[in-house]
Amino acid sequence: MGWWDAIRRTGQRDANAYLVMELPEGGSAPLKPGSDYFRVWLCEMFLAQQSTLLAHWLPAASVSVSLTAAGRPPGQFTRMLRPQLTEAGGGVALLNYPITDLVPYAGGVVEVDAALFGLQSGTRLDVVVDVLQTVSNLPIPAVDQAVTIAKQVATGARDLVAGTDGRVHLDLHQGWSSDPGATLEGAGNSAPLRGTYLAALLATEMQVDPGTLCVVADRLHTTNGDGTTSHLLGWDFLLLRIESRAERDDFWLPELEEQFERAVDALEQGMPDLARNCRNAAVAIAWKSPSFTWTDRDRVITAVHARFDALADKGRGATAGPAPRDLSAREDVRG
Repeated sequence: MGWWDAIRRTGQRDANAYLVMELPEGGSAPLKPGSDYFRVWLCEMFLAQQSTLLAHWLPAASVSVSLTAAGRPPGQFTRMLRPQLTEAGGGVALLNYPITDLVPYAGGVVEVDAALFGLQSGTRLDVVVDVLQTVSNLPIPAVDQAVTIAKQVATGARDLVAGTDGRVHLDLHQGWSSDPGATLEGAGNSAPLRGTYLAALLATEMQVDPGTLCVVADRLHTTNGDGTTSHLLGWDFLLLRIESRAERDDFWLPELEEQFERAVDALEQGMPDLARNCRNAAVAIAWKSPSFTWTDRDRVITAVHARFDALADKGRGATAGPAPRDLSAREDVRG
């Protein structure tokens, strides 16, 4: 039994109807394995009822993203999120929290598990949630360690919900594969992964017309009869986003900059051979880095050669210029 099943059975005594809608971003196409990147965001969480006679309730969410591709170790990201109670009493907006890093899409299957639940303010459980939130937000450099931490956070979230008698308002599982036309081993029969919003509401289609749902400024809205839109109220919901990108905007890694600075020091000391070794090390880092798609590895290596060659042309007394900001105009730098 999966841990979301455990939450359901522990916390929800009555069956509830769920409305799940994908709202694709304009012009989005299926992600290309080995070429594109994706990132998962929690855009918004909302509780329709945030206070009772005896307590004030805040929304909290646990979101887990799993990656499975043939021949690769499974990956997992998990975050626990909740807002802080404000004294002003004007409501709380929790918007645009990244769940994953910018991940190279290797194909296979991407799965999202998410749960929205309510936490009573001013209890000792606040401390537990804060710890889970802090741990889930730590940068973990090693893949195997990151998966271990993600699983521990997921287990902690499960135990937390069970301990609060499971005040789960809704839970969601969704999976995507690579483009069915891309004949990639390990791809499933689910819809292809693309840039999209994913909305899950504790409502039926009779209560909320799916055709009226839209996203405005990363918040869930409904379209009114006169064409205007209003923020959705009256229903518990989660809004997630799958961001898609063709290339990274942060491709010049700290490890590349470290090798570049070493090359500068080597040239200042009159050791061009050592500078060339630093360039070769940077090329190896770019080629082996799991942060890049296969398409971008070649482009990053071209950028590495261009910057190091420009440094070598300056010779002794060279100074470090700024790191390149994008990969455009880097394709034809080398002859």
